[in-house]
Amino acid sequence: MLIGFGYGRRLHRSSNRITAGFMCFAALGFLVCLYTGAEAMLFWFPSNWGFEDVDGDYQSVRSYLAAWFTLLAGISLLLRIEKGACQDTREGGAP
Repeated sequence: MLIGFGYGRRLHRSSNRITAGFMCFAALGFLVCLYTGAEAMLFWFPSNWGFEDVDGDYQSVRSYLAAWFTLLAGISLLLRIEKGACQDTREGGAP
């Protein structure tokens, strides 16, 4: 599981679904911001550096590298957050 939502508490199913939906949208928003930030940091790559993909659309190296960075760094960070939340629950953290 990528993101845990129960944290050891018994919640009503509809409340748990709302929490799960909120956490998924928050994670999606975080990944979008991470991609935009990575693309902005690669401003020094010329726009004409790129290639045509299978569909014939032009893909710049800047967006390609930003997407890979987002996948690797974003998923790694989300897994670390999940691991920390699970450890906090086992140690009797916040209710």
